[in-house]
Amino acid sequence: MSGSAMTESSGTGILYSTMVDRLSSISDVFDVAGFHPDGTIPLYRGQDVDEPLLPGVARLAKRLSLSDPEVTEKDLLSTFKSMSMPFLTANVPTTDWEWMALARHHGLSTRLLDWTSNAFFALWFAVFPHPDETDRTRVLWVLELSSSDLQLPHPDTSVFTLGRTFAFQPPHISRKIAAQSAWFTIHKYVQKKAKFIALEANVNFGPRLRKYYIHRDALPTIRAQLKLLGINQFSLFPDLDHLANHLEEDLVAKTLGYRPDRPSGAP
Repeated sequence: MSGSAMTESSGTGILYSTMVDRLSSISDVFDVAGFHPDGTIPLYRGQDVDEPLLPGVARLAKRLSLSDPEVTEKDLLSTFKSMSMPFLTANVPTTDWEWMALARHHGLSTRLLDWTSNAFFALWFAVFPHPDETDRTRVLWVLELSSSDLQLPHPDTSVFTLGRTFAFQPPHISRKIAAQSAWFTIHKYVQKKAKFIALEANVNFGPRLRKYYIHRDALPTIRAQLKLLGINQFSLFPDLDHLANHLEEDLVAKTLGYRPDRPSGAP
């Protein structure tokens, strides 16, 4: 594992420093997870594409050229609340923090950016999606938090009016949130600029981010090692659809010999 430090411009005059390194095997991830300054809380995020650390609603707004992503976010969340009720048989959210966390974990674009406290779970999200697309640049991000970066979800604190970007651990109101050891960064919306700021361009968080590129040649080995560790689509997405896919994938592996690059459910 080799690396270097780079300093980049956010485009707003703010400079940030991000460590860049490369992962060649799962043993490198043990090194990453085992080294953090005392008193910090490490979070991890795996991406199967190298793109800025922007929340989903910011990426959606950019793709659709939306003028006010916050209005879009509020509309989407309101509709999710009203239409999801028939599917919530237990642990119905009671605050916007819980609603937003649940909606995000079911794929809705919000100001939340997904993280996990488990480096190997994050690695799975970097290496397994789109296994047949070998030209993707896959990355593992590490963020080292201090206690001042944390926000305790409280019903009297609005998710829409925070004075800065924070991190929080959501309550385990769904199996998926619990299974993925989920955390979020909740991003401040800059009203004057009508946009969200990427985390790596944030003067507070940027210097405490590290970015690891994953060698393409190492993908088959890393996928096989994660499988041996019991990290798979069903362990991270504990529902019946992913159970069915996992069982079929496992049958294919036992019958034809394991192919780490085989798409889930492929014949």
